[in-house]
Amino acid sequence: MNTVIFLIRKYVEFKHEISIDAEGDPFQYSHDLEMRLHELSSLSKFIRVFQCMDGTEKVEHWLPEFVDYHRTLSGKTEECRVSSNNRELRDRLIIAQALGCLDRFCVAVFAGNGFGAWYRQCQVEVTKESREVYKAVLNYIYKGDYANADIALSDIDDRSLSEKDLKQIKHELKSSLNKLMKDTKSIVNWLDGKIEREEDNRNQVTIMKENIDKVQIVLNKEGLLELLDDKTQNDLRSFDNGINEQLSKISSKGLRSIKDFMNADSFSEAEQGMENLSCVQRELAGYYTSNFVADESEVRKKSDSIVSDISKRYDS
Repeated sequence: MNTVIFLIRKYVEFKHEISIDAEGDPFQYSHDLEMRLHELSSLSKFIRVFQCMDGTEKVEHWLPEFVDYHRTLSGKTEECRVSSNNRELRDRLIIAQALGCLDRFCVAVFAGNGFGAWYRQCQVEVTKESREVYKAVLNYIYKGDYANADIALSDIDDRSLSEKDLKQIKHELKSSLNKLMKDTKSIVNWLDGKIEREEDNRNQVTIMKENIDKVQIVLNKEGLLELLDDKTQNDLRSFDNGINEQLSKISSKGLRSIKDFMNADSFSEAEQGMENLSCVQRELAGYYTSNFVADESEVRKKSDSIVSDISKRYDS
């Protein structure tokens, strides 16, 4: 009778306890429930006792309940897969795995297609899908598309991602970002001495801006940052200021070169240099402030003063 009382109490709690919001160990809970169900079934050997406790009626009542829960769980699991609700899908699969131990009690109605079979089938499909997503993540990282890499990563079930695959993702992400920062610094160094001389720096400046945006994307994605070691994270956080300082020095150097042209009466070169430098500054608007890059108004003011400088020189 204690078994029956325990079982009734457990069953009343069943739908509440075995849920995605439940605290504790669902495997231990389902194991306890399965043991009590087994004890109840074993009492069928004692016909009179089993009849007195209405054992047959109880078993026949609970079996459809488990079948109904299996159907509900299967439906909700499929909904999670279709909607890519991976967190809830993972929780549903944990429930199915935990309830697999009830299949023995329900063998007459499940016929080999119980909770355990459903879990194994879903896990195979989830693992296969995770493998495809893993390849997509690497492809996005290779292309420097970190926003989509982060989205794809959220679609991977952590339990279906092997340690080797995770290590590979971390390696590729770190290598990609280190190359990105190195390439950006190379572009900035390339501008040194050319920022006021080259008439068309736009392509290089555009690439530099795109790379800066990519670094900011990574810094705003916790899922990606967690995959990086401390040094790489620190390099990313200091990257913006480093580029600012470099551009500030290069811009100031460009202004000095323009002044040298003016002092040497090379006004055509000075005016072209002003235009080139001003063009770069316009391209960088919104990325850097005048605290780091020579203020555009100062550049324009010096450009506008060329004519008056010529007049003063010839009037004197």
